[in-house]
Amino acid sequence: MGYAAGAILALWMALAVAATLGCWLYLRLLRRPQPEPDAAPPVLVAVPVRGEAGLAAQDYPAWRVVFAVEGRADPAFARLGRFAAAHPARTVAVVVASATAARAQKVQNLLAALPALRPDDAALVTLDADTLPPPDMLAELLRPVLTGQGDLSSGYRWTVPASPGAGPLLLSLAEMGVATLPRSARLNLCWGGANAIGRRALDRLDLPRLWDRAVSDDLSVSRAAHRAGLVVYAPLTVRPPSPTD
Repeated sequence: MGYAAGAILALWMALAVAATLGCWLYLRLLRRPQPEPDAAPPVLVAVPVRGEAGLAAQDYPAWRVVFAVEGRADPAFARLGRFAAAHPARTVAVVVASATAARAQKVQNLLAALPALRPDDAALVTLDADTLPPPDMLAELLRPVLTGQGDLSSGYRWTVPASPGAGPLLLSLAEMGVATLPRSARLNLCWGGANAIGRRALDRLDLPRLWDRAVSDDLSVSRAAHRAGLVVYAPLTVRPPSPTD
């Protein structure tokens, strides 16, 4: 066996051992007892939409949702209107953000949703429209913010193949490797697909200014949060399925 082949084999074995240890640590951390909040204050969920969207029924008692689309021609607009009519107590609005060249369209949509925030909202939650959040995801995402473990709380997608073939399977395996990595509150990054920003963080981050020229909603929030000394907590139980083909 040549030197190059031996080095590749050694690297592969080291990565395999590291991945095994990472999964063991992930499972061990999942069994840790977690504090539970004393109350469930109201929160606003903002979902920037482009195309079809879905939002599962959450068991958190006090959430409202605002959907934001680029324009009325978006295929999701009529469907979201039907959702709003069927769930008037849950849906604040379906807002039209309009197209922009000043920032990413997702950021534009999120900015259009911000006026729906109320003074008594304990957090702003952002969700991606292409995930399938299980019923307890909102409660699990908000728990670290409401118990004081972090100023922000963020999960990560659990990519699953939506069709047969090597491509979706390999992508899912690669993403699962990222999803099960150990997290550190000092280094955590926000993931906009499932992110909760507590009231203290909202007051300090000034999202309209922060997102004014932003290309990425989550990376800009991550950078500003660390700069402000805010703690980003990453609950391991927040891994909403995200089908891909």
